[in-house]
Amino acid sequence: MIDNQSMIYKDKKQYTIKKGCPHYEAQQKFGPPNVNWCEPTQCSLINEPANTWSNLAFIIPGIFIFLLSKTLKNKLHMTLGISIIVMGAFSFIYHATNNFATQFLDFFGMYAFTGTLISINLYRLSSTLNKYRASTYIIIYLLNIALFFVFHYWILSIQFSVILNVLVALTLEIINFIKNQDKTIKYTNLFLLVLFMAVAQTFSLLDHKRIWCEPDNIILHGHALWHFFAGIASWFSYKYYKQFK
Repeated sequence: MIDNQSMIYKDKKQYTIKKGCPHYEAQQKFGPPNVNWCEPTQCSLINEPANTWSNLAFIIPGIFIFLLSKTLKNKLHMTLGISIIVMGAFSFIYHATNNFATQFLDFFGMYAFTGTLISINLYRLSSTLNKYRASTYIIIYLLNIALFFVFHYWILSIQFSVILNVLVALTLEIINFIKNQDKTIKYTNLFLLVLFMAVAQTFSLLDHKRIWCEPDNIILHGHALWHFFAGIASWFSYKYYKQFK
């Protein structure tokens, strides 16, 4: 092991938690995540404060979506709200603890959200699939989990699996548009969803590639802004999909 500015390298992996700090044993046991964000790892219960607390941008709108959908008795939209809450909560846990096991939970949450969008678009395409919502959702989920470990085994960027999900959801959206040609559908919220997701992804890449990186900034980081703008996008996902009864 070589200690270099609080970064420990072992087997070409970046172990960021120092011995004696909270979550040190967990990172040693499960290994570090495959990405090291710009925000420095703190020797505290919450390793990355900015990247952790910014997940409230998911949890808060997720709660509102769930409550609104429950009032309207729409179970599918309630599932969307739950998936957004889970995405924020698991990302909160991951950035607070920084190890590969909790990073899996982070992806579990993202798959919940993207899987819900894919499922809704499939239901719109096929009345048959609409009758088997639970089965369709579970199959999509299991495929994503399998994809996670395939990417990890082949040492590929696990993050790309989420991008694949987004591309599938958008492709299904285009197919729905071509097939249905329903002029009553309003696309403003879909445009805002894609726009805010693009902004979120831009800030995440700026952080990951260290194009914008200010380690001493304890409040604002590119990945924290990813959470903020993606949280706004999640609200527009509800605004768009709630028009489908």
